[in-house]
Amino acid sequence: MVKGSRMSVKDVLEMANKLSREDRTVLFTSLGEQLAGDFTTDEIEDIKRAVAEADAEFERGEGIPADEFYKKLGL
Repeated sequence: MVKGSRMSVKDVLEMANKLSREDRTVLFTSLGEQLAGDFTTDEIEDIKRAVAEADAEFERGEGIPADEFYKKLGL
């Protein structure tokens, strides 16, 4: 991702969907660092827990199709 680029949430999710697990981890770590200044320590821990839970669900095959996910997010 180019620093300073303007990507929508949907663009980022679509891009991340095509990455390997390792590359997604790098992407989300980078995004997390960029966003960390906007959240309290407690909020960051809640986000980390939610991401870990979602990743575990995905690994177990419990993920939902992208279209359904976008719909739930209102995208």
